[in-house]
Amino acid sequence: METTINIRNRFGVIGQIMTTQVVSALPDTSILDVTGLMAKQNVSSVVIVETREQSIGNSSLFPIGMLTAFDLVQFQALGLDCERIQASAVMSTPVFAIGPDDSPAAALVLMQEKQINQVVVIGEQGELLGIVTQTTLLQALNPIEMYQLVQRLEQRISQLETENLELLHNPNLKLEQEVQQRTTELQAQAEREHLLCAISSRIRASLDLQNTLNAIVTEVQQFLKCDRVYICQFNSDWSRTVVAESVTPESDSILGRIIDNRCCGPDWFTPYSNRGFIRVIPDIYQADISPRHRQFLEQLQVRAKVVVPILQRGMLWGLLSATEANTPRDWQSEEVNLLRQLSTHVEMAIQQAKAYECSQVELAERQRREREICLLQSITQSISQAEDFNAALEVTLHQICEFTDWSYGEVWLPSPDNTYLQLISAWYFSDPASHSFRLDSTATTCAPNQGLPGRVWASQQSEWISNVSEQTVEEFFRVESAQKNGLKAAFGVPILAKEGVVAIFIFLATQAIEHDESLIQLITSVTLQLGQIIWRKQIEDALRQSEHRYASLAAAAPVGIFRTDAEGNSLYVNERLCEITGLTSAETMGRGWRKVLHPNDWERFLVEKNRSVQENNIFRLETRLLRPDGKVIWVFGQAVAEQGQDGQITGYIGTVTDISDVYDERCLRKQAQIDLQKLAEAAVAVTGQDFFPALAEYMATALGVSYIQIATREGNDLNTHAFWANGQLQPNISFAIENTPCGRAMLEGIYCCAEGVQQEFPDNQLLAALGVESYLGIALNNIHGDVFGNLCILDDQQLANIPRITAMLKIFAARVSAELERQEAIAALHQLNQELEARIDQRTAALRESEERWQLALQGSNDGIWDWNLKTNQVFYSTRWKQMRDFADHEISDDPEEWSTRIHADDYSFVITAMADHLAGKTPFFREEYRVQRKDGSYMWVLQQFEIKHATKIVNFKNVKKEDY
Repeated sequence: METTINIRNRFGVIGQIMTTQVVSALPDTSILDVTGLMAKQNVSSVVIVETREQSIGNSSLFPIGMLTAFDLVQFQALGLDCERIQASAVMSTPVFAIGPDDSPAAALVLMQEKQINQVVVIGEQGELLGIVTQTTLLQALNPIEMYQLVQRLEQRISQLETENLELLHNPNLKLEQEVQQRTTELQAQAEREHLLCAISSRIRASLDLQNTLNAIVTEVQQFLKCDRVYICQFNSDWSRTVVAESVTPESDSILGRIIDNRCCGPDWFTPYSNRGFIRVIPDIYQADISPRHRQFLEQLQVRAKVVVPILQRGMLWGLLSATEANTPRDWQSEEVNLLRQLSTHVEMAIQQAKAYECSQVELAERQRREREICLLQSITQSISQAEDFNAALEVTLHQICEFTDWSYGEVWLPSPDNTYLQLISAWYFSDPASHSFRLDSTATTCAPNQGLPGRVWASQQSEWISNVSEQTVEEFFRVESAQKNGLKAAFGVPILAKEGVVAIFIFLATQAIEHDESLIQLITSVTLQLGQIIWRKQIEDALRQSEHRYASLAAAAPVGIFRTDAEGNSLYVNERLCEITGLTSAETMGRGWRKVLHPNDWERFLVEKNRSVQENNIFRLETRLLRPDGKVIWVFGQAVAEQGQDGQITGYIGTVTDISDVYDERCLRKQAQIDLQKLAEAAVAVTGQDFFPALAEYMATALGVSYIQIATREGNDLNTHAFWANGQLQPNISFAIENTPCGRAMLEGIYCCAEGVQQEFPDNQLLAALGVESYLGIALNNIHGDVFGNLCILDDQQLANIPRITAMLKIFAARVSAELERQEAIAALHQLNQELEARIDQRTAALRESEERWQLALQGSNDGIWDWNLKTNQVFYSTRWKQMRDFADHEISDDPEEWSTRIHADDYSFVITAMADHLAGKTPFFREEYRVQRKDGSYMWVLQQFEIKHATKIVNFKNVKKEDY
C-alpha cells in the first residue's frame, strides 16, 4: 500500500501534469476560423466542444471532436470551401479521453494504441478539464526515476515475503484476533440495527413529528456517545432553525436557534441536494475550510462533525448533524453509514407527519364544505320562494344568523346613484338588547369608508372586529349604542355580483369573539354564491320588466316588428307591420306573411337568407312588397337569430321599414352619379396635347357654365393650357396672378364666389371684359404638395348647387394635376434615356479598349497567369500558362485541380502548407519554387507568387518557368 502511494506521489497523476488552458471551438465554427485560431494560439490541434448545463446557473464544456493541423492541410489539398464548411462536419470523433486521477503511463499506452499525439482529460460528468500531449508525458516519466522506483518495489516485495513467513509460525494468534474483531463488529452492527428498528417502530406508532425528532436525536447521541446530535430545517433565505437537539450537560443548547452561516452561500449547500453526499470533518483545524467558516464552527462548539442531508421530494429540507465539542474524532464508516440510514428514517417521519397534516386539513375542509352546502341549499330554497329582492335578503340574513348563532344582523344597500349606503328594513335579532340597537340605527346612512359598512363597501372585502367597544367613533360610528346594548363582536361581509357590491351584511354578537378564519371562509363562500343567486333573481325581475317595456315599445314603434321560430313561421307582429303589409295580425301568422313578398324578389330573398345563416351574420335586404290592394312598396328588412344555451338557433327577431320615398330619391341620385361617372370616364380617356381642350369642353357641358380655364404658373404669371368661352375653345392667354381670384384660389387651395366676383376684384380688367358674375377655382398640386397651377369655372350668372360643382371640380383637378405631371415625367424620362445611351456608348468603348489591352498584355507576357475566384472555385488559366506545360487552350479546364494534381509528390506538402498559411493570414503573400508536370510526364521548375486581394479572389497568381527538371 505504501509503495503504491509512493508511485503516485512520485510520478503524479494526469491532473497534475495536464494543460488546463485548452484551445477549443464550437461545432458551427468554420474551418477557416479554426485555422486562424491555431495560428493565433500557436497550437497544432483544436478541441471541438459543446456547452451543457450541469446545474442551475452552472455550465461546462464537453469535448465532441478534434481537428489537427494535418487535417487542415488535407482539407486545403482537397479544395474544400474552408469558409463555409463547419468543424462539426469534418472533425475526428470520438474523442479519446482519460480521467484526472489516471496515471501518465495509462495515457502513454492509450496514445500508442490509438496512434495519436494527444488525449483530452475529462471529469466525472464528461466535462473538459485539460489536455495531455506526448511531450508532457515524456517530461513526467523520467527513465532514471522509474528505474529507482522498480528497485524500491523489489525491496518491498522481499519484506512482504518475510512478514508472511512470520505469520505462518503463529496462525492461531492471528485467527483469534480476527474472530475477536469480527465479534466486536457483529455486536456493533446488532446494536445499530436495534437502534434503527426502534426508531422505525417509533415513527410508525407516532404521528407527532416533534416527539419523533426529539427521540431520534436523543437515542443517536447516546449511541454515538458524542457531545451533540441535532436536526435543523432550512428557511427560505438558506438560514437554518434547530428543531431537535440532544446535548451533553457540558455543552450549551442551540435548540430553536436560527443558524445564519453567512460565510457559506447557497452554492455551499448545493452538494447536499444529492442523497449520497455526506460531509465528514475529523478536525476543523486540519480541514480545508475558510477561516470565517472555522470561526463560525468554534462559536457553535464544534471541533469535529458529520453532516447528512435530509431531503423531501428531491429538495433539501434540512441537515442531521453529530458533533464533538472539544476534541478531534476519527469518525468510523459504520457511524457515518448509521447517520445516513437515520436521515432516511427522518425523511419518512416528515413525510408521514405531512401526510397526516394534509389529511386533517382535508377533513376539516370537507366538513366546512358540507356545512356550507347545507347552509347554501337552505338559503337557495328560501330565496326561490321569496317575493322580491329585499325579501330574499331578509331570508338569507335570518338563515346565516341562526346558523352562526350571532345575536343581530342587518342589511345595507347602495343608493340608486351609488353614492352612499342605506339601512333597509331587512334585519334579525334574538334578544331585546339587539332590538334596541336596531331602533337606534333607524334611518341611518353612511358614506364609502365610513364605519364598518362603508369600509366593507369600499374594499369589497370582509372585516372582523373582535370587540367594537374598543373602537373609536370614526372606526365604528354606532359604538355608543353598541356599548349601551351590550354588543361586542362585529363582522361585515359584502354580497358581490357581476356589477359589484349589491348588498352588505353586518352581524353582531353579545360577547367578544376573536378572529375566526374558518367562519369567515364559510360565510364568504356562501355569500359569493349567494351573490350569483341574488343577481340571477334581479335579472329575472329585470327581464319581466323588460318584456313589459318591450310590449309597450313594440306597440308604439314607427317600424314593423316581428318574431318567428327557427323555421321562419311568424309568432308575433306589431300593429305597424300590419299597416305596412296590409295584412291583419292573424293573416301574418305561420307562413301567411310570404304572400306579400314580391314574386320577382323571392329568389333574391332566399339567397340572402341562406347566406346570413351560413355566415352567422345579420340578415339585411331591401325588397318589394305586393300588398293585397295591388300597391307595390319598397321596404328594408333586417333580422337577427336568437340562440339557446346550446348555441342552436331558436328563432328570429327583426324589423321592417317602409323606404318607398327614400328609395325613389336614391334612384334619382344614383342616376345622376352614373351620368357624372360616364362624363368623367370620357374626359380621362384622352391624353397628351388633346387632353386639356377636351376636358374644358366636357366640363362646360357637364356643369353648364360659360367659362373654363386650365392654367399653370410660370413665375408671377398664369399661362393657360385650355380656355373655353362662348361655347368654343379660345386661344391660350397669359395674365398676372396678383389681384385675381385664381391667385386667391392657389393661396387658399379653393376659392368660391357665388356672385359679385367683379365687386370682390374691382381692378381686374379680365373679369370686367368677360362680364362674369361668379367664380369657383381649385389649386393644382404636384405629388409633393406644391401649388403649380389653377383650374376654375366662371359664369355670368349666380352659381347654384355649389357642393355638387365643387365635388366634380376636385375630380377634374386631380386628373389635370396627374396629366401635367405625367407629361413632365415623359419629357424628363426622354432626356434621361438620351443621357444614359451616351454614357453606355462611352463605357462600352472604354471596356472594349481595356479588354484589348488585357489580351495584348497576356499575349506579350512570358509568365503564366492565373485568376482564381475562391467563391465560385473557378480558375482562369492564360494561354501562356498552358503552353508552358505543352497543353492547348481546350485541354485545360477552369478546375483548380488542373494545377494541384500536377505538383511533384515531393513538393506537394510544403506547397499546400504554404498556401494554407497564406489563406489563414499568416503570410502577406505566397512565393514558392517547386516542380510541376508537363503533358508528356516530365517535370519543370516554376516560381509561383500571388496574394489575396479580398476574401473571394486571388489575383497576380503567376507561374514563371525557371528551368527544366
